[in-house]
Parts: sequence; structure tokens; C-alpha cells
Amino acid sequence: HYAAFDRDRNLARYRELVSRDPGDPAARNELGNRLMRAGRPVEALASFREAVRVDPDYLPAVRNLGIALLNGGAFDDAARQFERVLADEPRDADSYANLGTALAMAGRIDEAVPRFREAIAIRETFPRARYQLARALEFRHEDADALEQYRAAAGQQPDWPAPWVARAWLEATRPGLIEPGAAVEAAERARALTGGADPVVLETLAAAYAVAGRFDEAVAVAERALALLSARGLDRRAPRVRAALDGYRRGVPYTSAPGETGA
Repeated sequence: HYAAFDRDRNLARYRELVSRDPGDPAARNELGNRLMRAGRPVEALASFREAVRVDPDYLPAVRNLGIALLNGGAFDDAARQFERVLADEPRDADSYANLGTALAMAGRIDEAVPRFREAIAIRETFPRARYQLARALEFRHEDADALEQYRAAAGQQPDWPAPWVARAWLEATRPGLIEPGAAVEAAERARALTGGADPVVLETLAAAYAVAGRFDEAVAVAERALALLSARGLDRRAPRVRAALDGYRRGVPYTSAPGETGA
């Protein structure tokens, strides 16, 4: 209750600042930030739009408008905002990464890839950009390059399960990239980070155990993954896990096709 009271009081204070000086983009931008933190994205988006309308050159608001649009699914519009930021701040690694994400989500993968690469060129230690680049590369069936980026992302942020499970999937299931020991190590790391409660991680771990010849463990983990998928209503993933489980019972590892991701 106290947290909600403080949040509402802060919102009221920033609304008052905006009403006192409607031409101040900084106040409107900060109001938008507070609204985002309060879980009110529609109002936040409107506040960022107003900040940019008041001052189109106020880049913090342009950047935040892009992020709000990206989160709201307006990918092409979001991309335009990040391009505006980069026109004035060409060394902004975060805006390059956000632009890449917006373009990728809009289906413009070939445009997204160089934006992610630019973000990484500016900031070498940038696991989020490396992970998103890897996903785009996987979409283009450039699996070896994708695996390299997943490994780099996992190394740069070891407590983030996403790159661990993504790399384990390629190492366990993709012909030409299979490394059983590395796959098991990465998948077990992802399981530890997620507390063994993520069915996607467990599906990948089962595939890793199978390619390492540990079929009894693969069966047990795949069965657990199926149970979690059923409990969470994620039925669209279940057929692939069932097909893989049938193979594990017969001593056959699962092989994925290019473009078939674990995530």
C-alpha cells in the first residue's frame, strides 16, 4: 500500500510539473518514465509523444518513444524513432540494438543484422545485442555464426539463461554443429538458472542428454517437459517434444532443421 501511495504521489507531482510548464519536454518525458514504471504503458506512450511534439530534438524523449512503441508492437514506427536518435548520436549502441530489434520484429531481418553488428562494434560487451543478432542469423540459416554469438552472449552474461539454452539447442540438434559435451554443460547451466521449471530448457536438456547417449535421462527430462507444457497450456510445443521422446525411447537423438529454434 505504501509503495502504491508513493507511486501515485510521484505521478501527481510530475503531472503538476507538466501543467505548470507544458512546453518542457523533460517533464513530459519523466512523467512517461514514471507511468511506465507504474504499469501504464498507454499513458506513458502518450506522454512521450507529447514530449516529442513539444520538442522534436529532445532525444531522451525520442528514444523513450521508440522503446514504448517497440514494446507496444509498433515496430516500423519504433524503428523510425531510433533512426532519428542515431542521426544525432551515431555512437549510441543501445539505439542500434533497439533499431535492430524493431527491424527484426517487423520481419526486416536483413536490415536488422547490420544494426546489431554496429551495436557490438561500438560496445563489444553487449550480450543482449549478441543474442538478438544470433536469433536473426538463425532465421537466415547462418547457424555457425549464430552459435558463435550465443556463446559470446553466454560468456558475457553467465547468469542469463536465454543464450545458454539457445546455444545448447544448436550444439545438441543441428547437424554440423553437434558437440554433445558442450550441449549438456550449457543445457544444465540453463536448467540451474531456471530452477528446472522451464519446459523449453528441459526440452533442450533432453536433446543434449540424448545426443550424449544418456537416453534414460533424456526420457525422464522430456517427460517432465511435457508435463510442464500441459500444465501451462503450451500445447503447440508438445508435438515436437513427443516426437523427440519417442526417438529417445528407441535410442535416437533429435535432429533439428535449419530455422527450427529451441526458444
